[in-house]
Amino acid sequence: MSRRYTPKELAGLPGMPTTERGVNGWGEKGVLQRHKRLKGKGWEYEFASLPEKTQEAIEEREAIIAAQARIETLAEASLTSRAPDPREEARAYARTLRAEQEAGEEARRQRKQEGMKRFASLPADSDKRLRAKARESLLLTLWDYQRRRGLTLRPALAQFAELANAGEVALPDSVWQWMPHVRGRRALSAGTIKRWHYDYRAEGIWGLVDGYGARKGQSKVLQIDGLADVIKGLLLEQPHITPKKVKQYVAAKHPEKDLISLKSYERFMKQWKSDNAQAYTYATNPDAWKNQYMAAVGSHHERVERLNQVWELDSTPGDWLLSDGRHSVIGCIDLYSRRFKLYVSKSSTAMAVCQVYRRSVLAWGINEIARTDNGKDYVSHQFTSVLRDLEVDQELCAPFASEEKGTVERAFRTMSHGILDLLPGFIGHNVAERKVIEARKSFAKRIMTPGETVEVSMSSDELQKVLDQWCQVYHHTPHSGLENRTPFEVATNWTGPVRRITDERALDLLLAEVGGTRVIGKKGLRFEGHLYDAPELFEHVGREAVLKRDESDIGRLYVYVEGEFVAIAECAELLGISRQERAAATKAAQKRFLAVQQKEFKRVRKDIDKNIGQTVLDYQLAQIENVEALPRPSEEYAPNGLREAGRAARADLPPQAEPLDGAQDDARQQLAAELAAANSTPTVLEADNPKRRYQRWVRLDQRVNNGERLAEGDQKFHNSYRGTDEYRSMKGFFEDFNLDVNGY
Repeated sequence: MSRRYTPKELAGLPGMPTTERGVNGWGEKGVLQRHKRLKGKGWEYEFASLPEKTQEAIEEREAIIAAQARIETLAEASLTSRAPDPREEARAYARTLRAEQEAGEEARRQRKQEGMKRFASLPADSDKRLRAKARESLLLTLWDYQRRRGLTLRPALAQFAELANAGEVALPDSVWQWMPHVRGRRALSAGTIKRWHYDYRAEGIWGLVDGYGARKGQSKVLQIDGLADVIKGLLLEQPHITPKKVKQYVAAKHPEKDLISLKSYERFMKQWKSDNAQAYTYATNPDAWKNQYMAAVGSHHERVERLNQVWELDSTPGDWLLSDGRHSVIGCIDLYSRRFKLYVSKSSTAMAVCQVYRRSVLAWGINEIARTDNGKDYVSHQFTSVLRDLEVDQELCAPFASEEKGTVERAFRTMSHGILDLLPGFIGHNVAERKVIEARKSFAKRIMTPGETVEVSMSSDELQKVLDQWCQVYHHTPHSGLENRTPFEVATNWTGPVRRITDERALDLLLAEVGGTRVIGKKGLRFEGHLYDAPELFEHVGREAVLKRDESDIGRLYVYVEGEFVAIAECAELLGISRQERAAATKAAQKRFLAVQQKEFKRVRKDIDKNIGQTVLDYQLAQIENVEALPRPSEEYAPNGLREAGRAARADLPPQAEPLDGAQDDARQQLAAELAAANSTPTVLEADNPKRRYQRWVRLDQRVNNGERLAEGDQKFHNSYRGTDEYRSMKGFFEDFNLDVNGY
């Protein structure tokens, strides 16, 4: 029989009502699966239908009970030794469980952070990125549905999948186009959504990307000791070598390492070239590196149990017409304590939402969940990236479901009534009471109606001051929903931990306005008509970066690559600094970076044969040298014409010459060598790479400087090569990096 528990055993556990009556109420609503008790009156509830938090609490409790029973058994069996205290053993076991859970939670958080970085590197218009975002939107809607209905995961999945396939779930077509379809109809299953649910919990949004299980660094090449270095050396020695030739070389020189398929070689070579694009180009094609990379700088309260657990954010639907123009008011409220923050802004933008969130964070600490609607200012990249970096979950209300953020809307209505006496232009000393009430109702109605405008005779700064003062009074006003306690009392009576940010400057940078994305070029970043650069940027040439503005200085930008901060880019013109000095600093940093890379490249190249093709050819010949064809029956074929031709050939053969003695043979070889040297016509340019041509010219130039006379072909090459662009490029390259021509 399945595991069942009584209401008394369940009441008060995490995720469950605090009373037996509440547990039975869930059973009556069908939230929990129940059965009549076999003995006695009342109900018993299935373990599988309980919330996950409750199941975990029961497992921990039963484990502790089992540990106590085991210890008591050992104590009874031992007559000579003193058994440990069962309660202490149980507490130690419980501590071990909690430590394991915390370690698992920390590992999960690390995986999610790594996943966010990999997800940020996906192209913005790629199918994988769009499909993952669509699945995330579906999961957010599922969790909202589960919360509103008070369901556990299993029934919520079944009901939600059925409603989604029937078209009764309000999501845009941009989401549905990425959902499973069969013969033109939606084919979502509870099992598919469940898999997405657990993948998202374990890996974050990266878990929703197709093929995310292929982890970087798991190549089969890396599992064979020394094979990666051999492949890197081959790539550096012959940049255009094919995977097939690499496999043949390994089979010839290191047969004990040739244990993987050709496809594995191909995947590793492609990934390594991509990961080391700049340094690889520098080592194999200096001219291409110069052109591409070289730096050129010149009842939403049921589940609310903790302070800062859930915040609601919203904007007043109506506009405020102030003396300095039209404005909006954005609000943030903590559902546990009802503390309220208001911010006056020119309009309800993502930056305005970030500002009211900043004021709340600095005053109250960090929240766990931010509940908002689907407005563009609340789902913008600016605001959602801030929440993601702070590890704050965002709950989106269903479209047109204003009741899902009813707490902040009621707070707005309270404000619209309570603040009216403080606004000039509405209440006069001699106005009749009825007129005052009508004005109050009109103001409250219009400020909570979209498209309406209320006119107030004050500036935005004056209104902000009034709103701040009103919020202070509001915090010391008893609330019926708080059992007639004030928000101030509820917050100060909280004894649990409060997560706070001590580095206000770091928070300001996190909330800074996103300036968009740019691809880092060899000259830096071009932004709003100006060029920004930094010595650290050259390592990331060709990669896409996210830019954030410096609120205090337009001449600086904060640069992030794949979610990691890499540099503060500065504009020399806007800051009034020397671009020549910045260029020198950048090139010096680049030289240090490439010197480290080239040292590693030389290490893996030194054990590679210079003539890779000959090594492979020798190996192939060795494979076939012992292969001989079996003799086959044959017969001589000699027609009359062939016999007559043979007679003629034998008749014209010259007489055999007598063999030469030692002195005659030496004289013949010396004469042949002199004739060959006199008639030689060396080519003007070697059919080789630029490095070898430049090295040949340097050797010839040294001979000329020593007073030697060059042959006609060498003299022609020495005179013509000096005037080519290739000569100037190679000469600058070796001089810039202080390299030895003959040793490189």
